[in-house]
Amino acid sequence: MGRHLVMFGISLLCMGLPQIGAAQILSPGPLSQSHADLEGLTNCLKCHSAGNQIDAAKCLSCHKELNQRIERTKGFHGRMQPDDRQCVKCHREHKGREISIIDWGAGGQTDFDHDKTGYPLVGGHQGIKCVDCHKPAFVVDRAVLRLIDKNPDNQIFLGLTERCDSCHEDVHHGDFGKNCKKCHTETSWVVMKGQIEDRSFHDKHRFKLVGRHQTVACQKCHGPFPGLKAKFRGVPFENCADCHFDAHMGQMTHKVKNRAALTGCEDCHREKDFVPAVFDLAQHQKTDYPLEGGHQAVACQLCHVEKRGQLEARIPSSVEREINRKGRKSLFSFAQFQFSSNEVKRCETCHRSAHDGQFTAVIKTKGCAHCHQESSFHNEKFDHNRDSDFPLTGKHTDVACADCHPTYRTRDGRDVVKYEGVSKQCAACHFDVHMGQFATRRNNDGTVSATGKIDCDKCHTTKTFKEQTFDHNDPKFTDYPLEGAHARVACEACHPPITVATGTNMSKADLRFNVSGSQLSVQTRRYTPMPKQCHECHVDNHEGAFRGLAP
Repeated sequence: MGRHLVMFGISLLCMGLPQIGAAQILSPGPLSQSHADLEGLTNCLKCHSAGNQIDAAKCLSCHKELNQRIERTKGFHGRMQPDDRQCVKCHREHKGREISIIDWGAGGQTDFDHDKTGYPLVGGHQGIKCVDCHKPAFVVDRAVLRLIDKNPDNQIFLGLTERCDSCHEDVHHGDFGKNCKKCHTETSWVVMKGQIEDRSFHDKHRFKLVGRHQTVACQKCHGPFPGLKAKFRGVPFENCADCHFDAHMGQMTHKVKNRAALTGCEDCHREKDFVPAVFDLAQHQKTDYPLEGGHQAVACQLCHVEKRGQLEARIPSSVEREINRKGRKSLFSFAQFQFSSNEVKRCETCHRSAHDGQFTAVIKTKGCAHCHQESSFHNEKFDHNRDSDFPLTGKHTDVACADCHPTYRTRDGRDVVKYEGVSKQCAACHFDVHMGQFATRRNNDGTVSATGKIDCDKCHTTKTFKEQTFDHNDPKFTDYPLEGAHARVACEACHPPITVATGTNMSKADLRFNVSGSQLSVQTRRYTPMPKQCHECHVDNHEGAFRGLAP
């Protein structure tokens, strides 16, 4: 009976109090600010089912913005396992107006595992505060926006999109589309991807990517570089030098005959690939040194040789610092392209003397072109009769040059043809068939002196060796004129053959031999000294009777 009286008294008390007061007496505590409009006994069943606690289905009947994400298995709520998708596990009510409805756990909001949302925080996103991203200004979901309008003071963690431009300003103003990840990474906005798959957006701009430019990392042109921020607008590109360092160190800035024909790097190089160069013969003909004859077939590098020592010194230190700062490769060509006007005119600028300095004086005054032509080094203009003091006459005109001009070995091992210092004496090339009998000189007083020099041309001509100019009656040849019957005597009758050497081990290089078995002999005819007395040649038929009576 007492129990029923107590219950009856409570009922009367409730009936006698205002509705709000009754709710406060029967409720576990005030609702959060987000659910403040549900306060009161008449609203209990909007969240609670009779005989149960919180009904998740009833939560979703109001929070339709969450229901849609769960159905699509998107976001934190959509990715949860069904057994874990009980609202009361994370959202605690009846704690009061100032208490957050979200229970973040022991570690609080900062320990929340963002990976569970399907959007892991990596790179630059890791150090950002939750409120920096989860703010009404970044919400794009219309249902969530309506929720914000209804409760503007509540913090909302829903309604964001993964699109970068929902939070970040598009500094490209839509020029590159909405997919920022094509170029940028989450490590840092200024850290560009090394290779961007789709670069077609660059075609919308004044500088279209062609050839090798298509594979260059964006950072190489746009930065950032140490001390410089990344730059995408106002990047100069009119000239190659706006981005590239002069690989030729100023050698291509010299004037040529037709400067209009050589306007820049594109005269020799293409964007498809920097090498090989495409500078052709027609272009070379417009330079200060048109290629003629054999020069047209010479490979470029044979004339434009590397001069690293002198050209490397021309690289400014500021350029080297800039290369290091921008992390670029040091790519320079040390081939020589710039020549002085004097160097261009001199063959020895490119060619090493094939004559070992024998014609230094001639080259200095007349140049190599005095003898050689550009059509071919072997097409010579040299005229032996005009350009030397030894005219070629007679049989000499048929002799090969090498027969008179032998080769010799230089100290550095080169074989060089000898031209200077070649003896003009017949004996230097021809064998003395007279075995030195005429290496004498007849003096004015009639005496004879040995000279060691043989004047072959005194008796012989270059027309043929056998055709002689010798005249026995001419005093310049001999003091024994042929008179009377002597004029009819054959030469060999007075000038018999004589043997001057014999042996078995003799060289055949310079001697004329008669061979008899294994015995070798060297023979010639005797011309001097010769007897001049009658009895030295003739038999004395008088048997000495008139000896002493001769005049």
